[in-house]
Amino acid sequence: MKTMPLPKDILAAGVDVPAVCDINEANLNRAMDIAEKAREGRRPAGFSKGPTDYRRMLQRDDLDAVLIGTPMQHHAIMSIDSMRAGKHVLSEVAAAMTVDECWGLVRAAEETGQIYMLAENCCYWRHVMQIQNMVDKGVFGELTFAECGYVHDCRFINFKPDGTLAWRGEMARDFSGNLYPTHSLGPVAKWLGINRGDRMVSLVAS
Repeated sequence: MKTMPLPKDILAAGVDVPAVCDINEANLNRAMDIAEKAREGRRPAGFSKGPTDYRRMLQRDDLDAVLIGTPMQHHAIMSIDSMRAGKHVLSEVAAAMTVDECWGLVRAAEETGQIYMLAENCCYWRHVMQIQNMVDKGVFGELTFAECGYVHDCRFINFKPDGTLAWRGEMARDFSGNLYPTHSLGPVAKWLGINRGDRMVSLVAS
């Protein structure tokens, strides 16, 4: 898999990464190496003692926010646990796998006052932002219709090197439907100004 080059200033001013959690030791060490380099030699703490070790990390008082980039089956419970531990949350898509999990996120955000944000990264692809710039400048006139779709061949990432199912493979096995609806809908919603004058009243996905 091709790795994108990291920006020289990977951490914005005033942002720090005091802790990293990943149950995959290789991924954990790679993330800690990246953060250590960005922090000028200060290595972050690592947490990898099983699937719930992130809860031990959440007990730290030097974390203001948590970025969740785990397999999507775990996003909702980790987000809820994080908010209830007093941390703001930036979660990768999808936000949740069930309607009950969605309501759990709503309740946790309302009851704790913590900020929850869904990180739809496709909104920030270069070509998507280029179109957004054209929309903002009125190049297309008034937008009244848009069609979107997300075509991504995931077959090569459905399996681990030993042939067993990776988490995406488990998703394809256990769930049906569009698992990444916001990858296509997010950019289009931004172009159309959804929730900035107009709002979505219905959605059909297959």
